[in-house]
Amino acid sequence: MKQNMVKTSEMMTLLDSLLEQVDLVDKAMSTSINETFTHCEETYMEQVHRIDQSLQEIEVAVYESMPSGTEWSRSRSRREMVLHTV
Repeated sequence: MKQNMVKTSEMMTLLDSLLEQVDLVDKAMSTSINETFTHCEETYMEQVHRIDQSLQEIEVAVYESMPSGTEWSRSRSRREMVLHTV
């Protein structure tokens, strides 16, 4: 009977040790996963910011290259005349 108690006690000690190891691995994996997710999220947001900046630069360039109202009207009239003659 005493031998059974010793085995049971040893098994409980081993089980406790195993559970501690499982907890350590779980914490390490959770930390690693959270850090990886955070890094991915930051990289994604940086790319979105760069795309937004590029789109704003393109918008400004297009706006600056547009002819004024009178130039637009003249070029439109010329295009219409060309299209009518064709």
